[in-house]
Amino acid sequence: MSRLTWQEIVGLLNLEPLPVEGGYFRSTWVSSLLLTRFPDGGGEQTVQAGSAIYYLITDEKWGFSALHTLSSAETYHFYLGDPVTLAIFQENNRVDLIQLGSNLLDGQVPQYTVPAGAIQGSRLMEGGEWALLGTTMAPAYREKDFSLVSRKSILKRFPEYHELINNLTREKDIITGDGS
Repeated sequence: MSRLTWQEIVGLLNLEPLPVEGGYFRSTWVSSLLLTRFPDGGGEQTVQAGSAIYYLITDEKWGFSALHTLSSAETYHFYLGDPVTLAIFQENNRVDLIQLGSNLLDGQVPQYTVPAGAIQGSRLMEGGEWALLGTTMAPAYREKDFSLVSRKSILKRFPEYHELINNLTREKDIITGDGS
């Protein structure tokens, strides 16, 4: 049996390009249960309890998940394909590099939760062609809770990770660790 191509997966699962972040996606579930939350500095908000998507990362130029933040925790689920590096830049200046995949003996994990507010991005590991993932969020994803992170701003905090940051951001020019 031959391996599927990422183009076939896009067609079979009816995936669409994910604007701004990159890759391909399709919403598969949004909870009908509503929650009331009281965010810091804000009034009462009614939000849906949770949501889930398919998410496909490819070896295309724009096929990766650009660095961004979300106001809710996001759990990644690895389904098929090649291993993925999930980079998480924490408030305490710690950087975690998680390998999502099916090879447990090689240290890969099939599921990982990114804390709310952490800067995150992901891309295929070297030589990969595609990876089919899923993500779930609670409370549910809302576009206003997503914020893309600029290369320049994150390099100020994490200059020693300039190569990783250049590979997980969409700005045209490559910036070195010293900001030039």
